Amino acid sequence: MKITALFLSIFSIVTAFINLNVALLMFGAALLLFGFSNLKLKNKIFGYTYLISGVVFIIGASISFSL
Repeated sequence: MKITALFLSIFSIVTAFINLNVALLMFGAALLLFGFSNLKLKNKIFGYTYLISGVVFIIGASISFSL
């Protein structure tokens, strides 16, 4: 799960030069994966931090898509 999240975060950096909204959506998904991975490792503080950040990034990307 961490490898997939790392790949998504690197790919979102490359995608940011093409389309920022898609890059934010992919980075939010990567943060969610990092959060679930940390929760699986019983690291609750970092897990919830990543999950909340991922949800905020996805909500922000969704709002910017609608504008």
